[in-house]
Amino acid sequence: MTRASLATEHPVPADDMVVAPSGHGVLAVLVGPFAPRTWLAAGALVVSLVTGLIAFVAITVLVVTGIGLLAAALVGVILLVATLHLTRYLARWDRARIRTFFGVEITPPTPPQRDPG
Repeated sequence: MTRASLATEHPVPADDMVVAPSGHGVLAVLVGPFAPRTWLAAGALVVSLVTGLIAFVAITVLVVTGIGLLAAALVGVILLVATLHLTRYLARWDRARIRTFFGVEITPPTPPQRDPG
């Protein structure tokens, strides 16, 4: 590579593009671990980990068991329908958890409507 090609590939920023470092970043790094918002986010992550793991295991076991029992007198259909209702309840609970921790409202999805006729 020639010197001219290096200059065009990696241009040096102009003086007005350089941002001066500020003390706010250092202060934020030092105070951040003690801020209430940090502890709230950490608590939300722990709760999310626990509830997500429980929900994953429960739904996986119910779906696999329901599919396995489909041939046995259609008992699996009952388990699969119960699993669908459980997932709706868990989603509602998760929306409430997010609203509690972060103050963000997530509206539930509207169920599909059938056309008349």
